[in-house]
Amino acid sequence: MDSRVKSLRVVLTDLDNTVYDWMGFFGPAMRGLCSRLSELSGLGEQQLYGEFREVFRRAGSVEYSLAMQELPGLVRLHPDLDRAGLANLYFDAIRMYQLRRRTYLRLYPSVRSSLCQLREWGIQVIAVSDAHRFHVLNRLGQLGVSELFDGVCCLGDAAVDENEIVRIRRYPAAHYARPAAPEHIAP
Repeated sequence: MDSRVKSLRVVLTDLDNTVYDWMGFFGPAMRGLCSRLSELSGLGEQQLYGEFREVFRRAGSVEYSLAMQELPGLVRLHPDLDRAGLANLYFDAIRMYQLRRRTYLRLYPSVRSSLCQLREWGIQVIAVSDAHRFHVLNRLGQLGVSELFDGVCCLGDAAVDENEIVRIRRYPAAHYARPAAPEHIAP
């Protein structure tokens, strides 16, 4: 082992476009969502993209989990439905997003072996992201590398009404639980 590596105790690594190709999964997932949502609702894909852009801007994140339920076009089409009703009605579009996310989210080549090597050398690895904690932990779990990180430094979870989340969920709360990773913030 190189002497410079021997002196390392901690490695901080960005996740998006460093550990995995963020646009490589998010782009196809959003295109699948908008395409299916257009088929189901009759709204044009370009209109949906524009409305998503506005909702994401307002929410401060492109990973705002309730964005679809706040699209003005859908709200106008279904004034009698609340967020849970919209999620149920357009669940097939949500499922398309999830399927494409699972299909396209992949580690870059040699990331797993590099993380394993760092662990073998006793070097802690901290994931750094500007995404919300739920999404960071979800992606690390989906990629099967959660156990290779010693902690995360990321945004806290978005403030969302828990009653709203419970009404939208399709599975028991335990299905959505993510193991708590220690948080490390460098001074």
